[in-house]
Amino acid sequence: MGSHWGLTNQCFHGSVASAFTNDMEIKFKITKALSCCSFKCLNNSFFQPDASQLTSFGLPAIVLLINRGVRKSVSLLLIVILFGLITTSWIFLDNLSSIAYVEEIVGLVAQMGIIWYISGILALILLPIPFVLFPPKHFVLPSICIGMYFTLLLISTLFGSFPVPLMGYGASPILGFLIAITWYGRTKFSSLVKGESIDKEPL
Repeated sequence: MGSHWGLTNQCFHGSVASAFTNDMEIKFKITKALSCCSFKCLNNSFFQPDASQLTSFGLPAIVLLINRGVRKSVSLLLIVILFGLITTSWIFLDNLSSIAYVEEIVGLVAQMGIIWYISGILALILLPIPFVLFPPKHFVLPSICIGMYFTLLLISTLFGSFPVPLMGYGASPILGFLIAITWYGRTKFSSLVKGESIDKEPL
């Protein structure tokens, strides 16, 4: 499950980051990127359904399509497909048993001691905060959508036996997060260099 969805994870973060680098091609790139990822989701939904990943990817993708879709007809089609995949994934949940170091990783951390448990919970909560609460000035929507992705991953673990973000995954999702946080850092730094930071007020 980690390998298939790790690739989708990296695809989503990389696509969103690249799609917002050129204002002249934003809508085209967004639709093209989400079309590619939607077909990837369609493939994975048949061979390795994962309601957590489908929901976490699908809802932010729908937000992007509603706000930045290049054509209403194409955007509507992709939205319908994504809604269908999300709904189907929750109806036909897999019956695989949970693995201690994947779905129950937080419990293992708790067994190490209360300090480790609190640190682990705080670390997970911090994952989406930069993207949601402190988005780059001119890239608010993609930043919030990436933060939304990680937030939904965290919430979904409360409703089923799903891998815990980063802590209970393999290397691919970690690389996906690094892509996202690198894009975030470069965008924020670029705004500061250009004097366009939200915190900088003209005299």
